[in-house]
Amino acid sequence: LLGALHPADVADLMGFLSADYREEVLAHLDPEALAEILSELDTEIREEVLETVAPATLAKALEELDSDDAADVVDDLEAD
Repeated sequence: LLGALHPADVADLMGFLSADYREEVLAHLDPEALAEILSELDTEIREEVLETVAPATLAKALEELDSDDAADVVDDLEAD
């Protein structure tokens, strides 16, 4: 079902889901889809999502983004 939705629609959907359901959705996304969705998420939700995504998966997703979108996501990362 997720593959049939536009990344902006998935990002909107994530705003209505609890943290547990967001984690379930994230588990089914490939890095390319995750990248597109990250750039569409509201800042607050993106910060929560970034805390749950494995660093290796996040690195692969960031490689898929344009440099300006990747910079926006990196700005939301915690220093550690």
